[in-house]
Amino acid sequence: MPWVQGAGGLIWTNHKYPPYGSATVINLANAGPNSETSVWNFTPQAGVGMHYFVKPRRSIDFGANAVHISNASMGDRNPGVNVTLQFNVGYTWWK
Repeated sequence: MPWVQGAGGLIWTNHKYPPYGSATVINLANAGPNSETSVWNFTPQAGVGMHYFVKPRRSIDFGANAVHISNASMGDRNPGVNVTLQFNVGYTWWK
């Protein structure tokens, strides 16, 4: 049985991410290589997968999930990062 998913999340870091901007000090209040991004980022995600039923109400699961990090232009710049492609395998007991 195939499946698709959409998800999202919120990330807060104690430093601005992703690193972007000039290494030179532009303004003393907000300086450094990350000064043009944000400590708040969002993670839109999309995935596909399949449940392969080996017995009634028992399945082996295969999936792939793509994750992106973006600050949604909350900083001066929004470089965005295509973070990862995750693969998973699992076993499920259905009720």
